[in-house]
Amino acid sequence: MTGVQLLAIWFVPESPRWLISNDRSEEARKILIKFHGNNNLDDEFVRGEFSEIVNPLKLENESSGSGWLDMVRTKGNRKRSTTALYLTTSITQSYINGALTIWCWVVSLGASFLVDRAGRRVLFLFAGVGMLITFTIRTACSVVYAKT
Repeated sequence: MTGVQLLAIWFVPESPRWLISNDRSEEARKILIKFHGNNNLDDEFVRGEFSEIVNPLKLENESSGSGWLDMVRTKGNRKRSTTALYLTTSITQSYINGALTIWCWVVSLGASFLVDRAGRRVLFLFAGVGMLITFTIRTACSVVYAKT
């Protein structure tokens, strides 16, 4: 299978995102029109998709002024950088991954014993509400972080 992929790669066009990032926008537009617009030059989907590629690339280029010094510029960044440096050994990563796997197994096992007592519907609703609350808090924190 890998051999087939290696042979076929010469016939696959470049990614439109890569083409746009390398100032070859017209080629990217042609590829999008061919594969996503049914060869229709005025396809609305292609225009939307093209702008969805171009706009984030512009934002990335505008915000790429940050450098390595930003990692130690503020107290919070220094703390995160230090934490990341301490967790780089493969043994530490293995311990963390192992602990997370065991924790997930314990929680799943506990929940599976509750099915007979609480019922599937109650557990499903509890899990759904729990995820809703968690993601709501996470979204709110992201918005506050983005504003400040």
